[in-house]
Amino acid sequence: MKKLIATMCIGDWEPEITSRTFPLLKHYAKKIGADFWHINTRKYPNCPLGYERFQIYDIADHYDWVLQIDADLVMHPDMPDVTTFVNKDTILISKPDQSTKRFISDKYFYRDGRYTSIPGFFTVTSDWCKDFWQLPDDMIPKEAISKVTPLQHEWDRWEKKITDGSHLVVDYIWSRNVARYGLKYKTFQEFFVPPLLNPIEDYVMHNAVLPAHHKRQHVKNVVENHWKLNVNEAPFV
Repeated sequence: MKKLIATMCIGDWEPEITSRTFPLLKHYAKKIGADFWHINTRKYPNCPLGYERFQIYDIADHYDWVLQIDADLVMHPDMPDVTTFVNKDTILISKPDQSTKRFISDKYFYRDGRYTSIPGFFTVTSDWCKDFWQLPDDMIPKEAISKVTPLQHEWDRWEKKITDGSHLVVDYIWSRNVARYGLKYKTFQEFFVPPLLNPIEDYVMHNAVLPAHHKRQHVKNVVENHWKLNVNEAPFV
């Protein structure tokens, strides 16, 4: 089985965060026998920055499994190989939300009937589910942005990041693709259930809504104080 861990970080984005998260992601890649791909160049310069995640579409056929993980996600070294949890006809995601809370529905959402909002900070797809990474062929980025109706606690963040591509636009496209192509999904929570395994929070820490200066401290606290890891020592270097 060929596996890939892909994470996007373009430019000099938060090196204080990635200096802690990347060693853990690379360790996880080594643990599960996956390649590690840092998406650091632009293919879609006229689109929101988040669209660069869809570069995965171009290489999806070359891997049995692709794990797309946010650059600010903190991965515990004990994290099991999540590709063992699902069949190739199913994608693996974190806990989904209700799409009509933040996205305007169209015929694909109506036909699908699940109204699923996909959280994109950690997604696992196989080459059978390549459609998940398909950019819309029937709407331009401006139209995709117009389909997003952020929740109240997301207003400030949305307004500040609208020009460089809020994660919500990407989440909308992923959610629409799940509906459009009828993709099946399972959640991590279905497998990380005591007493068989610890809750997912013991393996993965991620908080998308924290301001950058708070997130730096949060990541530092998780890695060094909560998990007591030193990413500058073996086995991370």
